[in-house]
Amino acid sequence: MKIYIRTARREDTERIVELRCLLADYHANFDKIFASGKEVKKGFKNYLRELMRKRNAKIYVAEVEGKIVGYAIGRITSHPALRGRIGKITDIFVLENYRRIGIGNALVKELLKWFKKKNVKNIILSVATANKTGLKFWKKQGFKEFLITMRKKI
Repeated sequence: MKIYIRTARREDTERIVELRCLLADYHANFDKIFASGKEVKKGFKNYLRELMRKRNAKIYVAEVEGKIVGYAIGRITSHPALRGRIGKITDIFVLENYRRIGIGNALVKELLKWFKKKNVKNIILSVATANKTGLKFWKKQGFKEFLITMRKKI
C-alpha cells in the first residue's frame, strides 16, 4: 500500500471537513464539551479555507490509492508567556481502517519538517485526557506533557 503525503489543496476541503466531522464525533464520545461533527461542519470549512491562504499554517493530507484517508494541520503562533515562535499541531486524523500503518507518523514527520523550515524550535499540541489512543500516539512521537489544562463545569 503506497502512502502519499501532500499539501492540501482547495479542492480537498470537502473531504477534510468530512474527516474533521469524524474526529469531532470521536471526541464528543469522550465528553459532551466537544462539539459534534454536525456542529463543527460549517465553521470548520470556513476555517480551512482561511488557513489555506495563510503563510503561518500548513495542512497536509494522506492519500492511499487516490483517496484522502487522513489529514494534519499545523500553525505557527506566538504566546506572551512562551519564548519564540511556537508551532502548534491543531489537528491530526486518520481513518480507523488506515491506522497503525504509518500514516499518522508520516503526517507528523511532514509537519515537523515544515516547522523546522520555518525555524520553529518548540511544538505544542493538546490531547483530551480521555483519548488514551491519542496520548499513546503522541508520546510515541516524542511529545511530553508540559502543561495541563483543567476545567470545571458549573
